[in-house]
Amino acid sequence: MCSINGFNFNNLELVKKMANYSESRGPDKNKSIVIDNFSFSFNLLAISSLNIENSIQPISNNKYVMLFNGEIYNSFELCKKYNLDSNFDSDTEFLFKFINIFHIDKINELEGMFAISIFEIETEKIYLIRDKFGTKPLYYYYDNSSFIFSSHINSFFLHENLKKNINPIALQTYLKFGYSLGSQSFFNNIFKVDPGEIITFDNKFKKISKTFFKNIQEKDFFEYNSFSKYISNSFIAETPLGLLLSGGLDSNVLLYEFLSNKSKDKINTFSTSFLNVESKYNEDSYMAKKVALETGINHHNFEISFKKFKDVYEESYSVLYEPKLNKSTTIYYLMMEYLKKNNFKAIISGDGSDEMFLGYNKHIFIKKILSILNKKDLMKLIELRNYKGVSFLLKNINFIIKKDSYGLFDLYQTQENISLPRNTISYLKKYFKNLIKDNHVINEFINYELNSWLIEDSLMIKDNLGMNFGVETRFPFLQHSILNSLEPYDISQKVDKVGKTLLRNSYKNKIPNYILNKKKTGWEIPINWLLDKDIQSIKKSKIFDKDFTSFLKDYEVNINTSRLNDIKYSNSLFSLSCWLKRNYF
Repeated sequence: MCSINGFNFNNLELVKKMANYSESRGPDKNKSIVIDNFSFSFNLLAISSLNIENSIQPISNNKYVMLFNGEIYNSFELCKKYNLDSNFDSDTEFLFKFINIFHIDKINELEGMFAISIFEIETEKIYLIRDKFGTKPLYYYYDNSSFIFSSHINSFFLHENLKKNINPIALQTYLKFGYSLGSQSFFNNIFKVDPGEIITFDNKFKKISKTFFKNIQEKDFFEYNSFSKYISNSFIAETPLGLLLSGGLDSNVLLYEFLSNKSKDKINTFSTSFLNVESKYNEDSYMAKKVALETGINHHNFEISFKKFKDVYEESYSVLYEPKLNKSTTIYYLMMEYLKKNNFKAIISGDGSDEMFLGYNKHIFIKKILSILNKKDLMKLIELRNYKGVSFLLKNINFIIKKDSYGLFDLYQTQENISLPRNTISYLKKYFKNLIKDNHVINEFINYELNSWLIEDSLMIKDNLGMNFGVETRFPFLQHSILNSLEPYDISQKVDKVGKTLLRNSYKNKIPNYILNKKKTGWEIPINWLLDKDIQSIKKSKIFDKDFTSFLKDYEVNINTSRLNDIKYSNSLFSLSCWLKRNYF
C-alpha cells in the first residue's frame, strides 16, 4: 500500500519529513512537491503495477493534484460502462483520468480499497475520500486556517506547532470497547475521515464540510458469476499475491477463485501453527495443509513458538497507530514479519465475509429467535433461554426494533462496569443515529457489525501491522456491489444450521465437502500463552509503569487489580500502556 500527506501551506522540508516518517507504508519510492503554496508527498508500495514512473505520485495537471493510497478493482468495468480509454498502466493513472472527467461525482462507483486526496487548483479545495469499508486509514487536522492530512497519525507532530494531547472521548471509548470509534482519534484535533466520507476543505474561505457517498440504487440478487467476477478483480497484481489460508469457508472460497485465475505454481498460501500446544489450536493449519496437498499449490506454514510470541509481545501493540486490545495482535505482527522476510508485498484475507454473509453463531440464534417470535411460540422461546448469548441477542433485536442506535451499540462493549461520561455518550449517539434506516432487521445488524469493530479493530490492525513491514492486506469480500446483492434477502435465506447459506450454496461441488460443511470454529491463539507467568510479568510491568499509572490518574481511571486475570481487561491496559510509551510519553 502507500502513504499520502499534504497541507495548505508551503513547506517542502516538512512534507518531505512526513514522507520519510511513513516510509514503511511505501518503501519503493517517494516524491514531494509544492504547488501554489500547497505541499504534498507520497510513498509508493508498487504492487498492481511495477511501472514505478506511472505509479509515483503526486500526479497532477493544470486542474488537479491527486494522491491515492489503495487499489481500484473495477477500473476496466468503469471504462467499458462510460466508454473511456482503457489504455493505462496502473490504477493510479486510471483514477486520475476518471477524476478529470467526472470530478468526485462518481467516486461511489469505485470498487476497491482506497484513501484519496484531490486538490482542485482553481478553487483551492482539497477533497479527502475514504472507501465505504474504511480499509485504509486517513487522518486530518483543521484549526480554522491550517489543514493537514496524512495516512499516519504520528506524521502530524513533525509540525512544530502541533502538540500531542490525548483525546478523552477516544480514551473512554477504547477502555469500554477496545478501540476508539468514529471520527475521534486518540489525539485531540486529529480526526479520522469516516468510511464512505468526503471531507472538503475550502482554502479560500478556510471552511470544512462533510458529505457521504451516495448509495448505488441498483440491487441485483446475489449470483455466483457476478460474485466470482468481483472477487477475481481484486487479484490484479504484478507482484506475487499470497493468501491467508485456514480450514474455514471464506479463505477456501478465495482459494477456489485463485485457482480459477492463476496457475498452481503461482499460488502461495500461508497459515500459522503453534508449537507445543493442544491440537485444537492447530486445526486450521491441519486443514490448510490438507487442502494444499489436494490442490498442489505452494503452501507455507509458519510455526510460531512461545519464545517468538514473547519476544515481540510488547512491540506488536506499540506500533499500532492507535491502541487496540485484540489478543491476536502479536500473531498478526509475526505473520506480517514472516511475509516480509519471504519477499511478499501483498496478502489476501477473508475478513468481512462473516459480517456480510452471516457466519457467526449469534446470527444462527437471531434466526431462531425471529422465527419463534414470528410464530408467537413462547414455549420454544423459553426452551432457548439456556443457550449462551440468547439474552444478548434478544436485547439486540429489541434495540433494532425500537431503533435505539446507542442502546444497540452499547451491547458491543468488551469491558463491563466501565461507565462513560455524558459527553462521550452524546458523541456516540450522534455518530450512530443514522445507521438504522429501515425496518430490515438483519441488514441493520450487518450495518452495525461492519461499522464498529470490523473496521476499527480487525481491518486497522492488519493495515497498521502490515504497513509496518511494507505488506498490503486486501479484503476481496468488502465490495459494495457484493453487499448490495445481499440486501434483498432476509435472515432465513442467509442462515441455516451453520450460517452463510448463500455462500455455501454457491460453492457446492467447487470446494471440498469437509470445508463446506464444517462449522465455524474461529481462529484462536493458545490461551496458556496469554496466562503464562512470563507474559503476566510483562503485562504487569507495563500496567504498573510509573508514567502509565500517573497518566491514568490524570484521566481519573482506576486500575481494578481484582480483574487483572481477566484477559480482555488486562490486555486493554497493557496495549494502552505499550502504545503510550512509544507514541506519547
